[in-house]
Amino acid sequence: MKYLSIALLLFSILTGVKAADLSETEVFYQNKSIKLSGVVLKSKMQDKQKSIGVVVIQGSGNSDRTNAWSYEFAAYLAESGFTVLLTDKRGCGKSEGSWKTASMSDLALDAIAGVEFLLNTSSMGVQKVGLLGLSQGGMIVPAAAVMSSRVSFVIDASGSAMS
Repeated sequence: MKYLSIALLLFSILTGVKAADLSETEVFYQNKSIKLSGVVLKSKMQDKQKSIGVVVIQGSGNSDRTNAWSYEFAAYLAESGFTVLLTDKRGCGKSEGSWKTASMSDLALDAIAGVEFLLNTSSMGVQKVGLLGLSQGGMIVPAAAVMSSRVSFVIDASGSAMS
């Protein structure tokens, strides 16, 4: 994991991704009674036209917007013109609840809440939203896509596999 983070950091440096070119806005949204949080990343150079959104779904354990691996994915996507919601996993960062007692279905509903937030917040300027699942998040995002037709696409980055 340490080497992957270093590789992503080098990749972002070599491709010109610079956090200074991003705007970051802290946001809060709901999944029923659970208050969730995260940060929306956008390129300062992004067109004012409607964009495509991506919600980053964290992996297992404690993980929030300060996770360097997640941030590198989010920053790269934002610099590429996407509007990115980098989430604080349930019970982590400023999100309420507990991931330890949540089912996979609960976590999928958290992901859908992020999609709905981006689609329903006019200031985000998003017309379509997909999910990027990292590690355990790669198991959550397909389930969320099955549960909601509002999920436009799924990206599974190093998710688990079953045979």
